[in-house]
Amino acid sequence: MIFFKNLKMNYYLVFTGLGLLISLGVCSLMYLQFRNHNKELYLGTLASVATMIEKEYPILHDVEKLKHGFEKDEDWFWETSQSLNNIATSFDVAYIYYIEKVKTGYVFCMSSIVSRTNHPEWLGGPVWTETDTPPGVDEAYNTQMMTFSPRPSVEEWGTLVSAYLPIVTNGETVGLLGVDYEISYVNALQRHVLIFLIFSFAASAVLTGLLAFFGSQSVLIPIKEQKRIATEANERNRKIEYLMKNLKDAMNSKSVFMARISDEMANPVQTIINSTSLMMRNKQITEEQRKSLNVINDSGMILYNAINDILEINKLESGTMGVHHSTYELPKLINDVISNYTLLKEDKPIRFMVSIDEKLPLKLFGDDNHIKQICSKLLSNAFRFTSKGTISFRVSFKQKDESVWLIIKVSDAGIGIAKKELDILLSDYGQINVAQKLSSGGTTGLGLYIIRKTAEMMKGKLTVESEVGKGSSFTFYVPQKMVSNETIGPVIAKQLNSLQYIGDMDDHAIAG
Repeated sequence: MIFFKNLKMNYYLVFTGLGLLISLGVCSLMYLQFRNHNKELYLGTLASVATMIEKEYPILHDVEKLKHGFEKDEDWFWETSQSLNNIATSFDVAYIYYIEKVKTGYVFCMSSIVSRTNHPEWLGGPVWTETDTPPGVDEAYNTQMMTFSPRPSVEEWGTLVSAYLPIVTNGETVGLLGVDYEISYVNALQRHVLIFLIFSFAASAVLTGLLAFFGSQSVLIPIKEQKRIATEANERNRKIEYLMKNLKDAMNSKSVFMARISDEMANPVQTIINSTSLMMRNKQITEEQRKSLNVINDSGMILYNAINDILEINKLESGTMGVHHSTYELPKLINDVISNYTLLKEDKPIRFMVSIDEKLPLKLFGDDNHIKQICSKLLSNAFRFTSKGTISFRVSFKQKDESVWLIIKVSDAGIGIAKKELDILLSDYGQINVAQKLSSGGTTGLGLYIIRKTAEMMKGKLTVESEVGKGSSFTFYVPQKMVSNETIGPVIAKQLNSLQYIGDMDDHAIAG
């Protein structure tokens, strides 16, 4: 379509419009990427702090005792407040507080910013009424799931985004643990980035106009100048390719950043764990010091496990975690897995049952290391969430031509999961509120997400069946190639089923 009789003007408008659209899209994408990265960073901090506090402070489940400690000016109450303040300082969050719901709204029961010498009048008094309760508070209280404030709120304490973790006792919400993050400086940084991108867009518009001018000239100038113009165009194309490569590298910066920062965090955390372990061996320390060191050590393990989970997720999402196939003996794989859990069953009144199909192929071709990791994570969860009863580990298969579907099923008699929460539990890690609520022993709630993504990477799948109070069953399906028609046989199967398989297992024999 001709807009102007001047052909040069038509080309100029077309090139300028396309250039501006591309520039706007690139700048918008970069800004959204930066903003989402910051949001994930501070929301992850809020969730980690709230989960850790729920595990370390069982007093939060006894609201009456908590209020009694405040009213009677008990030492332990102020020591707990000081501990919350130390946690807030360590994780760079603004406030940690505990609130109880009453008929007129919510009241403060404890806060990280109060002490015996700094005793504000609002402690023990109303914080919100039914009409001015922030979004997310009632949702967390009613659904018994962690929620986040949908947007930052400007209050007298600052510009804050909050996480609300319900404290549930005997199926009832007794209070809410709130963690606030001061994001005014993050918003300022985002504004600076936005201003930079606006100037970049303006500069891009000027550059695009110049490119449009030369583009229109290339159509209209005499043929004898085409060679020179073509050379200049090639040079511009090389520059554009270079800029596009830089843009692609920038889009991958999230994965690089997460891998680098996680690796840098792991070393000092490991040093903390090792140092506290050595200090606890000192027989001259007091029992109170030993308890404090144990808290530090447990917190370090929680953080260390979280870092490892983040590194593993980063490898999965960036595609650096590949599948490595090799020929392996199935009995040895099974023995290596169950040998790690024969001692764990002695810590609780748990019966650990193993059921191995004697018709299983003796040798398979596939990624045995990832299969071991998935089995270990499933069994670890089963032992963590089961206090008594039976945990079973079953291995069977379905054959199709020269390949088999290896079927591994782990069942427990643990706390179970509500049906409506199963989809959330297996969804992307940014939505795993159930796993955070059920976590114990330092789990980040990322384990099942990692299992599912690893299974999908191996062209397999993970299914789950569960009922609250009766336990869960997780089934892992993975395709493998058969090396020969030789089977495990009844003798080896019996040895594995009785936890006494020795065979050709190197140093991994199991004592039944």
